[in-house]
Amino acid sequence: MATTTGDTNPRVINHDVTTSETSFSVPAGFRYVSIQCRTAADMRIAFEEGKVAGPTAAYATIKSGSVFDVDLGENPHGVPIYLAAGGSVVAEVICSLHRQAG
Repeated sequence: MATTTGDTNPRVINHDVTTSETSFSVPAGFRYVSIQCRTAADMRIAFEEGKVAGPTAAYATIKSGSVFDVDLGENPHGVPIYLAAGGSVVAEVICSLHRQAG
């Protein structure tokens, strides 16, 4: 499946994350997502609004120094992702059509 823009290259998104819930959408057509924190900090992640700022179950923690990888499967409309952290950090997000080697 191609992206809505016809771009088949991986896309890097630098997303500002704060203690409040912040969200972004994985662009339509991208299947694989990798997320890590640019600095040494934990981040909370959820695929449902209202879970990470509190925090309120169910959410997952991306531990400092780790990478969170997910296969979204078919993604025709974009997938919202919600993030929060203990302070102001930058989430480095790579969206791609194919699983990244590494």
